[in-house]
Amino acid sequence: MPRTIADEEYTFLKGRQQVADFVETIYNDPALNKEAKALIKKKYPEMSIPDYDIEQRVDQRFAAEKKERDDRETAQRETEQKQKFEDTRKKTQAEYGFTDQAMDELVSAGAWKRT
Repeated sequence: MPRTIADEEYTFLKGRQQVADFVETIYNDPALNKEAKALIKKKYPEMSIPDYDIEQRVDQRFAAEKKERDDRETAQRETEQKQKFEDTRKKTQAEYGFTDQAMDELVSAGAWKRT
């Protein structure tokens, strides 16, 4: 059975329909849907968006693994650099007969830099 509504309600509902149509095209656009879902999640953090939520968990896991790998590589690089510095320092000290104090003074004066 048809229902009669006031002009104001019709205008309001028509506006809502236009917004829904507009948002739906963005939400369903592969180039834009991730950003649209991120905005929805920002506004409604408890809302479940299964494909977006899974993707975020996977991205977080990959980021954590990458950070762990990068930290390990950085630590290894720093260890290697420190070892190279110590080896060069010992070689220089032995070659020129410098004392530990003399080497410390050279390093602190900037005359001899870590590489």
